[in-house]
Amino acid sequence: MAVTIFHGPLFLTLLDDQPHVDALAAADGRIIATGSLELLRQKYSEDCRVIRLPGAVAVPGFNDNHVHAAFTGQDMLELDLTGMDGDQVLSALKQRFPDPGRRDILYAQGWQPELISEPHRKMLDPFFPDNPVILIPRGGHGVWTNSAGLRLMRIGPKSKDPPGGQILRDSGGMPTGVIREPRFGPRLFRHWAKKYISRRVIRSQLQRAMKEFNAAGITSVQDNTWLPIQLAVLKRLARRSELTIRLSAWHLGAVPPLDWLMSMHRLKDPLLSHGPLKFFLDGTFTNHSAWLWSDYADEPGNAGKGKGAAEIRKYLTRAIRRRRQAAFHAIGDRSISVFLDVLEELTAKHPEVRDLRIRLEHAQIIRAEDLPRLRDLNVLICAQPHALMTMERDRKFLGNERLEEAYPYRALLDSGIHLSFGSDSPAEHSFHPLQGIHHAVNREHGDSIRVEEALRCYTRGSAYAEFREHDKGFLGEGAVADFAVLSENLLTCPTDRIRDIEVISTILAGRRVFR
Repeated sequence: MAVTIFHGPLFLTLLDDQPHVDALAAADGRIIATGSLELLRQKYSEDCRVIRLPGAVAVPGFNDNHVHAAFTGQDMLELDLTGMDGDQVLSALKQRFPDPGRRDILYAQGWQPELISEPHRKMLDPFFPDNPVILIPRGGHGVWTNSAGLRLMRIGPKSKDPPGGQILRDSGGMPTGVIREPRFGPRLFRHWAKKYISRRVIRSQLQRAMKEFNAAGITSVQDNTWLPIQLAVLKRLARRSELTIRLSAWHLGAVPPLDWLMSMHRLKDPLLSHGPLKFFLDGTFTNHSAWLWSDYADEPGNAGKGKGAAEIRKYLTRAIRRRRQAAFHAIGDRSISVFLDVLEELTAKHPEVRDLRIRLEHAQIIRAEDLPRLRDLNVLICAQPHALMTMERDRKFLGNERLEEAYPYRALLDSGIHLSFGSDSPAEHSFHPLQGIHHAVNREHGDSIRVEEALRCYTRGSAYAEFREHDKGFLGEGAVADFAVLSENLLTCPTDRIRDIEVISTILAGRRVFR
């Protein structure tokens, strides 16, 4: 057995009985012992390699509880409109697409509705009269398009709102070009699929994303994979030893044919596994489509929309019947309350549902009276602290009082609810865990949490969320040899410096994947 001993930084184990050690020994991708360098040298003197790592501390590899890996890689190549006002958006589009082909569809993403005064198709039409322009906001739950784009999607004055969404209209009843929770239709989907759904393109997207994840100290991601072709590419990367991340591939539970095709893939590589069934219960604050108990502060009469009890019951029953974990996108407090009503009803009939570790993804605002129900039903909250970067934007949607109640990480931990952290990249603009920890610890509104709590949410919490708490999220005997070496100890440095800490190297299964 070939043994590698790592030493140099202080290893923060996240184990209560031995919180830090000077060195660890790894073999076959797992930690076999921890302790002092001298002790480990004596124990494994034969066939032993010793590697000294520069850096201040090593922490368990960060585990992102919610990403879209391929789309993260794609996002790095697309035109990004984040932070731009209307004039800047038009300027960026003209610069990126100076002379588009006759049949080209023009994509860009990241536009922010709150920065653009009344976005309208007429702003885009003079510059792009013939080419459909498809602008996706950060989060992906809407579109701003021009007249050519409306024609492509077959949306006109008499079109009905999409299920759970809304076609915004001007005073004359004409579509403005902004659609919340759109259904793009077969013609646009075919074009999108032709551009993005190929093994070559997906492989490039995943390789780019993995490289950046590793540079951020991330060794595991829980991925909204959904498409069988993406899983096929991941399997090929694994066979060729090109995976530099542990990835659990989620199924799109509301589309049974895709779920079935994903399930046909047998996964044998230790870096690749099947994840939960994914369902959507509502939308987002930005699109005014997250389902709230009270109206949006900037849009009286609209409290958003969400799935009703009948549909939630169908989703949960499917997970219970198959004994599968399910992850539910739920941002608004009313979506969460209705979901818990149904889950209580089904748990009374099927007590074993508690063992499925049902997940609520995002859960950005929760009624205080629902916290005990979350704990008693063993519902996991899988949050993304990068959303705290845009709390001033959320003030417009929620108002001052509700803003203080949003992202209730302190209350969740104090209530004994399982909390994990991730990024929802590329829906959120950053996936760097140290930046997420910074925002959770140094937040300006609401209650912050402690640094060690945030670190545990990104490691042990995320491992629990994917049933891997026995071998992930800590640095101890039997755990996978996944860790990130940092330039400074985040537990002792001033909290305002956490986001400036550098990742020196990242180790996956005992091999260095980032230097």
